[in-house]
Amino acid sequence: MYPPEVESTGTTATINIDSVFIVPVTTTTAEVRISKVKMTEEPTKYRIKYTKLAETYLPDGSSTTIDFNVTDTTEQPIFQINGLSAGRLYSFTATAFKGTDYGDTVGDIIRMRDRKSTRLNSSHTDIS
Repeated sequence: MYPPEVESTGTTATINIDSVFIVPVTTTTAEVRISKVKMTEEPTKYRIKYTKLAETYLPDGSSTTIDFNVTDTTEQPIFQINGLSAGRLYSFTATAFKGTDYGDTVGDIIRMRDRKSTRLNSSHTDIS
């Protein structure tokens, strides 16, 4: 199931997202960074949907959808998602909207950082 299945075909190509990058910031927070290089119109809203996945990449729980209204269209859209589980796989999708029109849905899968991998074990005297 990689990459995530596209949920819908957009009604207009002028607001299609080029790509979406998911960057773990902490063990429970990720940034969703959207590339809009080829967009010819500025969207008014981005819809981010994320789902916790099992190790088999199948959904392991319900999905959460968050809409982000856009006020500054000059910057690269970066949205912060909090409350994720450390060490777990997640599927993310993003869709751009302008009024009732929407572009294609794009997605990515990430594994959140594990708490254990973020600190140095006391038995290690240095980092190799």
